Amino acid sequence: MCHWLRQCEVQKFCLNIYLIERQGKLTQTTPIFSNLLFSISKLKSNYTSTLAEPVAPKNENFEVAQLQKAITGESPAIRESVKIAVCVEVTASSEFLRLTLLRNIMNRVVSFCLMALTVYCASFSTATVCHAADEPSSEQRLIGQYLKQIKSVGKEGKNHSEAIAAMRKLSQTDIEHLPQVLAGMKNASPLAVNWIRAAVETIAQNQADELSTATLLKFLNDTSKDAKARTVAYELIQGKDQELAEKQIPSFMNDPSLALRRLAVTQTLDEATQLEKDEKKSGAIKQFKLALNSARDEDQVNEAAKHLRDLGEEVDLPLQFGLITSWQLVAPFDFADGEGFNTVYAPENEIDLSASYQGKEIEELKGPASWKQIETEDEKAFVDFNEHFAAVKQVVGYAYTEFNSAEATPVEFRISSPNGLKVWLNGKLITEQEIYHSGTTFDQYISQAKLNQGKNSILVKIVQNAQTESWTNVWKFQLRICDSLGTAVLASDRVAAK
Repeated sequence: MCHWLRQCEVQKFCLNIYLIERQGKLTQTTPIFSNLLFSISKLKSNYTSTLAEPVAPKNENFEVAQLQKAITGESPAIRESVKIAVCVEVTASSEFLRLTLLRNIMNRVVSFCLMALTVYCASFSTATVCHAADEPSSEQRLIGQYLKQIKSVGKEGKNHSEAIAAMRKLSQTDIEHLPQVLAGMKNASPLAVNWIRAAVETIAQNQADELSTATLLKFLNDTSKDAKARTVAYELIQGKDQELAEKQIPSFMNDPSLALRRLAVTQTLDEATQLEKDEKKSGAIKQFKLALNSARDEDQVNEAAKHLRDLGEEVDLPLQFGLITSWQLVAPFDFADGEGFNTVYAPENEIDLSASYQGKEIEELKGPASWKQIETEDEKAFVDFNEHFAAVKQVVGYAYTEFNSAEATPVEFRISSPNGLKVWLNGKLITEQEIYHSGTTFDQYISQAKLNQGKNSILVKIVQNAQTESWTNVWKFQLRICDSLGTAVLASDRVAAK
């Protein structure tokens, strides 16, 4: 733009001379030309300043010398334009010659000005188009409305009819808008995700010939997109081009999508197992460690750990998962026919590790309830109250620990227990589950929390109910701290796994 603008300024200078000469005034009023006039007047002043001395009309040598001095370093087009303009002012003595030269100038002026104006308009149009590109099209707005309606679907039929209508319309979307539909999975409920996924699959199936793996790859490789949506994009690529899909798997080792990460870990475990069979021990160990550090699913971690141990390597699973092993325990308090779950016993008001309390009087546990320091040696870091106290029923126990964090950071508390439970972080209740003996799974209950920089206090309440079946005689819990992907967050005084 600047190059053409400069040329236009020179030609406008010529036009300015002509208009002053023939009309005595300027008549251009359009904004672009009006804006140029000020710079043109400066240009004229700059280029004619060296011609201030009286010049003989026929003294061509002097004219050329002055002209060369004035336009040194300019482009050929600018040098030629200025030369013509100065020639009109200096050398054209006859009116006929002057008008002839000016007509030639005018032809060049119109040509240059039109080109400059075209470039200007093109530049303006491009900016307008770029700005317009930021604005959603009418179809994109409709898609957004359909997605919003689907996301509003809730339990017990809430907004169900509106979501069905939106689903039908969304399923008819042109395949070029598939990335927008996929992106609609972000922040959607599990129910809404299923609906949107069904729409995506319908679009892909009905317009299979137009399905672009390049577009899907672009979406897949953008890790800022929703993890579930990226997984769907991968599956669509897999359906279209199996070989292309398989080539992507190694890049998923540290992917925020746990489903995609699992594919990469599975592939790495397979490679490591083959190396182990081929008696390539060092290579197998390297691959199993890679799988162990990338895996977030319990079964894959356990598989990698077993192979490493078979190969003579030590594996600290509690450290790998971020499971807390060091606790202060106190028990028993009374279950009180179910009231004990919500009864506020002394540890909930104040932590005093030197204190003793009037606990529940039972034959197996006589005397006051006092704190005891334990370090669980369980492979999965379960803290077992039966082991440290007694296998009793209708009781409440507390566990306390402190967690030193290098920085304030959001985390997840993941706790597993067959008993009723409550968890407090720095005195704030972050989860409670009044559920008894429904089984125990890894990462059974997940709660979001935020650690403070420095010391953090963690209090856990574990409640054993009155059921008498032998299989209910369990009173334990397991707790780990990690990020949203399940990566261990360790206390600053705890060494990370290698």
